[in-house]
Amino acid sequence: MLSLKADGTPDQLAPEIIGDKEFAQAATREQFKQQAVSAADSARVTSVPMMTVDDGNGGTKEVPASEAPQDPTIQERVDEHEQIAKDAEQAADSTVGALFEETTSTDKGKGV
Repeated sequence: MLSLKADGTPDQLAPEIIGDKEFAQAATREQFKQQAVSAADSARVTSVPMMTVDDGNGGTKEVPASEAPQDPTIQERVDEHEQIAKDAEQAADSTVGALFEETTSTDKGKGV
């Protein structure tokens, strides 16, 4: 990964990329994409957004969006994503466990 300033310029003196060029290009694209989206989101948030919510007494009130109740459909997606991620981690662990062979000191130098 490249060390970058907030504006996307290198934060290094004479940076170089070594290794597999296609992998480096894919990783750098992802890094730049994530940093650009994050910077855009940071720039957009200049004031606290307010929302109108039920006050519990038959009326409404204005509260900061961060204090508003979570939309249940969003929480359903969050829960679903967490379960999917947990299942994927278990599948990854299982796959690595099945495919990984530990080498012993006698295996060194034999291409194992």
